Amino acid sequence: MGEYEQARQFKISRNKKRLAELGLDKFTLEIAPPPLKKKKPPVKQVHSGPLRRSTRASKPEARSPVAVNTSITMGHSPGPSPFPTFLSIALNASETMAKPGCKWVRSQTHQHITLSAKGYTAATTGCAGYGVALATPARSYSVTPLHFGSGGFAIGLVDQKWQGPLKSMAKNPNACLGAYHNSGLLNENTVPEFFENDRLKVALEDLSGKSGRQACFYLNGELVKKIAIGKADKREFVLAVQPYMGGCARIDTI
Repeated sequence: MGEYEQARQFKISRNKKRLAELGLDKFTLEIAPPPLKKKKPPVKQVHSGPLRRSTRASKPEARSPVAVNTSITMGHSPGPSPFPTFLSIALNASETMAKPGCKWVRSQTHQHITLSAKGYTAATTGCAGYGVALATPARSYSVTPLHFGSGGFAIGLVDQKWQGPLKSMAKNPNACLGAYHNSGLLNENTVPEFFENDRLKVALEDLSGKSGRQACFYLNGELVKKIAIGKADKREFVLAVQPYMGGCARIDTI
């Protein structure tokens, strides 16, 4: 054993002997756990002012049923929808005045337009205030604007195969041949204005010599505008109406 180890063993033996003399040779260190914090009892809050109460009723009040005119059907909606009384009156009353023949096509009517039970009258009742309804095919049409809504009233000729969305004639120039607005515009051309209960007519006529066709717009029996349809244009055009919000139109066969 080397000198270093001998010196180390001597020191260890000496230290053990001293610890034994002091009675510390069997000493163990015990660490006390930290003291637990005492929880403070909750303080009850006393409200000095009035207590807040819910503004909701304890029980819902019974509501009386809303009467809805079930004789009016929506263009695409599964059931009837409430709308202004004057429109309901116009839709019902106009049924007896319309002549059998042309109708507005439910499958080609915008969802914001309500059709009468027999399909002769159309009124815009949707929240957005726009929409177009197409009629069954015919060579000529007669339309009576029963009521003007916000934004006016327009009729026109459109491609029978127009798939929509049936929102606006003016914004679909590829489908619309011409749109006559009550303010006196027809395809951006100035024409006479028309008003509620005027008689509007739109007719498709063949030109002589098989050179094509033309669309003629009439107001109270007077010709307003002719629009040429080229020979190469094979589209079939039908009447369309855009009564805007609150507007109402009746179609008559002539």
